Amino acid sequence: MIEHYGDIIELDYKLKPDAIDQCKAIQTWEWQEEKSRRYIDLIGDLAQEYRGKGEEDLSYNSNMDRLPEIRDFIALFTGVYKARVQELDAGSYFEPHRDHFQGGKRFRILVPLNNTTRDKYAFFYEDRIIEFKPLTPYILNTRKVHGAMSFSDGTYHLLMSVNNTEANQMTALNMVTFR
Repeated sequence: MIEHYGDIIELDYKLKPDAIDQCKAIQTWEWQEEKSRRYIDLIGDLAQEYRGKGEEDLSYNSNMDRLPEIRDFIALFTGVYKARVQELDAGSYFEPHRDHFQGGKRFRILVPLNNTTRDKYAFFYEDRIIEFKPLTPYILNTRKVHGAMSFSDGTYHLLMSVNNTEANQMTALNMVTFR
């Protein structure tokens, strides 16, 4: 299954730098105070808490209009369950955790948009630190322990949970970078 194949799979796709400028232009972010990070959801009803979102509410919301470069990437997939852009400042973090124990229903895509060098951002994956290419999507096996910390203000990334359908698998596999 694509959601737990290997570790981290780089996709042969590159968002345009406009994506970062579009994120920086957003003034209204939801806060997760305890972890000093902000986010906006791009899928589903903005008035409804993400955790309570129904399977039927997979439509883009008004936030998507403010991020056309990101929207174009998300639109490559059908039935995207979650799409969230997060802004992290120095000291923002995701504690080490495992997730996505949904029996193969979805796979996770991470797109680090900027500040991807080790002096600005650390992505912990099992027993190592991964340095990503900016604006490049990756499929993550989130059943393994992972976490992150930002050492710089204004760090942005896109997190997606994509329904594990044959069409979405083919879209992703057609973008796999083989070395």
